[in-house]
Amino acid sequence: MYYEVYIDVLFLINFMMDYFLLGIIKKVLRCSATHWRIFLGAVLGAALMCLVFLLQVHPYIKLFLYHMVANTAMLLVGLHIKSIKSFFESFVLLYTGSFLMGGILEIFQPYTRIAGLFVLLAAVSYEVIWKIFEWIKKLYRINEYYCKATLYWNGKKCHVRAVIDTGNHLREPSGGKPVHVIDKSVFLRAFEKEKVKNLQYVCYHSIGKKEDFMPVIRIDRICLHRESDCWLETPYLAIGNEEITLTGKYEMIINPAAL
Repeated sequence: MYYEVYIDVLFLINFMMDYFLLGIIKKVLRCSATHWRIFLGAVLGAALMCLVFLLQVHPYIKLFLYHMVANTAMLLVGLHIKSIKSFFESFVLLYTGSFLMGGILEIFQPYTRIAGLFVLLAAVSYEVIWKIFEWIKKLYRINEYYCKATLYWNGKKCHVRAVIDTGNHLREPSGGKPVHVIDKSVFLRAFEKEKVKNLQYVCYHSIGKKEDFMPVIRIDRICLHRESDCWLETPYLAIGNEEITLTGKYEMIINPAAL
């Protein structure tokens, strides 16, 4: 018994699967990789897979070369990974995504022999797997409310304790972008001498109080120090009219819509 394998078809199938999987991992881990890097990573992964397939070596050596060498090279090139932690996370996501995508395609296996339907099913698998990972990611974040944050504005920086509050739905009036809130005393202590340009106001409601307005400015960036740093570029920051907490546990409220 033997099989006829067309190396060009094998390459294209693996390239497409690798491209979709790298795209999912990029979204989950918020990697800085561009679509061009993902394309190169998928090409490398597919090429190495074909090369390993053609090698006349022991099957166990092929397994090692494919799973440890080819996939490692693909992840490093495609996702521009810089830390060991990120690499292991991407490795786990790669095999989890491969398992899910393989399962979805197996269900519709009678239809995958048609090229157009195979591409369509692979694209659908991409969306389904991304939604599953996104849902898991949201569940994982439920208890990750508090974190340290660093604010950058006009060459100065300020370190604060922040809380990610799902009750913060503030949006700046001109473009509807998410607005974060900082304690007034903390802001003045760090940026008291800075000149404010293009000042806006946002309407808010608080428990037991009538409608009021807070001044809103746009700063350079915010870095949220969580398991991995999360950067928010040119965010909108509202300066609270009063203490935002009586306990002093946090000094800033992050709008989760920006994450």
